[in-house]
Amino acid sequence: MRGHHGMAKSNTCFSILTLDFGRTMVVIFIVIYGVCCSFR
Repeated sequence: MRGHHGMAKSNTCFSILTLDFGRTMVVIFIVIYGVCCSFR
């Protein structure tokens, strides 16, 4: 039970990391898109 709880906890951390990574990629994409548009 204890090991299963630890596994679930690490899984939650992994999902949070994935969310942060996706959010960062979206922000970077928006910034690059805005820079390209402003230079155009």
